[in-house]
Amino acid sequence: PRNSKWLNVTQIQRVWEQMNLAYERKVDKIWIVNVGDLKPMEYPITFWMDMAWSPRCFNPDNLYNHTVSFCEEQLGEENAEEAARILNTYSKFNARVTPEMLNDATYSLINYNEFKNVLDDYKNLEVSADKQFESIKAEYRDAYDQLIRFPVKACANLYEMYFAVAMNKS
Repeated sequence: PRNSKWLNVTQIQRVWEQMNLAYERKVDKIWIVNVGDLKPMEYPITFWMDMAWSPRCFNPDNLYNHTVSFCEEQLGEENAEEAARILNTYSKFNARVTPEMLNDATYSLINYNEFKNVLDDYKNLEVSADKQFESIKAEYRDAYDQLIRFPVKACANLYEMYFAVAMNKS
């Protein structure tokens, strides 16, 4: 897992920050974005395009609302809040250390159980994603799996693998 193209590691909060800095400095004639593989980047690309179209509409106080709206469009109103929470959280977790930079020495096993705590964060998020997946209508399951569940499970699995390697080496 040394390639960031397989998962979304982009926090829209960081996208907003960089695009807003450019816009405030009058860099507003043309914006170009390198998206790599389109499929796992569906949400951050959507945010980028929406902000590029109307930069003044976004500020730190309403970014999460965009995530909820996106999830509402893709997964239905009844699933939007929880799906947005999970989407926002896993992109936050992935921004700590991107999957391609993670290894068995990234976190400490000794200091405050750092590695175990980070692993537990992902495992708890995986439980939430699985729980929601089981409760949503069949018509939303494929989209949910692609946008929410698979990325969470993939990272939880990756962290579990490197945690096991670290434990075996200690």
